[in-house]
Amino acid sequence: MRSTVAALVLLLCSGLPSWGQGAGPERVRLTWENDLLAGSDGHYTNGAAVALSGRLLRSALPAAFHVDDSEWELTLAQQIYTPEDTSTHALVREDRPYAGFTFLRFGTTRRSRALSLQDRITLTLGVVGPTSGGEAAHRLAHDVVNAKPAKGWTHQLRDEPTLGLSYALSHRLVRARVAMVEADVSAGAEVALGNATTHAEVSATLRIGLSVPDEFADATPTPIRCYLTASARARAVAYDIFLDGNLLRSGGHHVERRALVAELSVGLTVVLSDSVTFTYVHTYRTPQFSGQRAGDQFGSLSLVFAW
Repeated sequence: MRSTVAALVLLLCSGLPSWGQGAGPERVRLTWENDLLAGSDGHYTNGAAVALSGRLLRSALPAAFHVDDSEWELTLAQQIYTPEDTSTHALVREDRPYAGFTFLRFGTTRRSRALSLQDRITLTLGVVGPTSGGEAAHRLAHDVVNAKPAKGWTHQLRDEPTLGLSYALSHRLVRARVAMVEADVSAGAEVALGNATTHAEVSATLRIGLSVPDEFADATPTPIRCYLTASARARAVAYDIFLDGNLLRSGGHHVERRALVAELSVGLTVVLSDSVTFTYVHTYRTPQFSGQRAGDQFGSLSLVFAW
């Protein structure tokens, strides 16, 4: 299994645009997501990611519209899922499986200023199961906060390499400014195919505050830069390995997935300096499987360092 994962990583890296087609890394983003930030424990219980990003030449990838700006991003991340009751060694049949997911994701974002249009293509290679290190990371996190360890990891999903491809398109509908307050509204859609998740979704996002970034213009920021974000998304899910269980390996625990899921998120972004940005986002997600008593909530903290 480890040799399989190594081969997938090499395949991804061999397909990346060369550094000659753009600039080297210009930003690093550190993200931590945890349901404890929302006062709960279970289901999507932890996520951690580090992402590097930089500019890419407009001609690096073909596009259906004129591209003014293009960026790349490379992310290494891990996600951990558990049932709500982690105090028993027995299989919790009515709740979601234990699962760890470690992945490498490469994405490109392209923008058209004239159309206020942006698209994103991502390729994700990863592994689900013991090889992902989810159990070890979960135990370490519980040790750090002096919490009791989860006892049911023997029932986690089996090892399985994952491959995913997604395409997202978003359009800024309106942008307005009143005195120092700026706001914009955008709508988007995404399609994702793969053996980790296959889904389609639509979304809408509102941003309002001081010096809201304008990705489609060269704007001069104000001295105070902070803004609020509110977003909603509806997702039609055809397959989710963290609910449906392993695809390439038979057997194992699974639950009855719900085909439609909605998310609501609110966040605050504060630009601390030209090189440091802080963001907190709180997300509510409707129940994802039959028998789930209530929706899930989790918080997300991120720091971006630019140079």
